[in-house]
Amino acid sequence: MKKTARVSVFKRMSDRYFLRFWTLAKKSLSFYFHHLAVTLILGISMGYLTYHYRYDLTIRPTTFYWLVFTVLLFFLDISVNSFIILYYSRPEKNLLKALGKTGLIFLSKLFYALVTSIILGLLYIFGFIAFIFPVFIMIIVFSQTIYAVLLENANPISALRYSVDMTKGNRIFIAFVFIINSILYVIVQSLVGTIPVSIRPIITSVFPGTFMWVVYYLLWKELKSRKANRPSTAVSN
Repeated sequence: MKKTARVSVFKRMSDRYFLRFWTLAKKSLSFYFHHLAVTLILGISMGYLTYHYRYDLTIRPTTFYWLVFTVLLFFLDISVNSFIILYYSRPEKNLLKALGKTGLIFLSKLFYALVTSIILGLLYIFGFIAFIFPVFIMIIVFSQTIYAVLLENANPISALRYSVDMTKGNRIFIAFVFIINSILYVIVQSLVGTIPVSIRPIITSVFPGTFMWVVYYLLWKELKSRKANRPSTAVSN
């Protein structure tokens, strides 16, 4: 009897999360096509540079080049993700105007975005080495940090507190979205297995890569809307 009840509760929860994700995915698809040109350009560029990063490491397999390329790829990844988040938040109908405003705000926010990403990376590494807190849970809890820095004018420390508060009551669903993303990535990787190696990173960068940019951004907007019904946590500069 108890086992049946547990199964019933689990089924209701999974159905609710699937329905919530499906609603989020439909919104994301519409948003994705509305911003398709800029999203694809950035996604394809990331895939192309990622391939060349891996290729260059195979012909120059030294510690120095590994460090240089890793730092450059880290900077590129944070820069592209920060730019796309800021671009998505611009309500401008004129593309050039939106890109211009995004570029100016991006330059003013980049330093904090990089510092925040470094702090998060160190926290994840420390958590992994010390086994104090499962890294996957840390990634979920701090998943909204970059949005606080870019869109809420928070400093890195305030952004961590912001993310902890923002994810309350939604962490299982956030984990669910991350798992869906991982499953999609594995499926796409298996489907493109016969395609030339130079093209595979570009394909996976476009899908699920660029599509999940939109999903994560709209997820943040959903979490912010839900948080509006709870007492807010002040975010200081």
